[in-house]
Amino acid sequence: MAVAEVGLVPVLKAAGAADLTGLPLAGTIDLIRNAALFIGIDSGPAHVANALSTPAVVIMGKDPRYERRMPYSGGLADGFGGVVIEHSGPSGELPPERVIEAVRAVLAKRTMPAEAATP
Repeated sequence: MAVAEVGLVPVLKAAGAADLTGLPLAGTIDLIRNAALFIGIDSGPAHVANALSTPAVVIMGKDPRYERRMPYSGGLADGFGGVVIEHSGPSGELPPERVIEAVRAVLAKRTMPAEAATP
């Protein structure tokens, strides 16, 4: 699976991701629309993925103003569009294993036959 990074500055160069940082908004939206999976922090692109029903793993760090928050509706809110990981500290401190586990779960759900994926 190819990995592309969008945003302001690249942080995944060592991981071999295609550097698409600085891509215009329309290009970012097209990329997310055609992606097999979106992985990122709670951000504008994460909301785009949710709105476009692109399967997603979204990382939310702790915001001291809220006990618990869910800024998404639809697929991310009900769990059918992906996983929102709430971390008790800053997003950057989330153990990578939690993200990998969530990615595997979302991709597995995506490859299940439709009748097996419904509760």
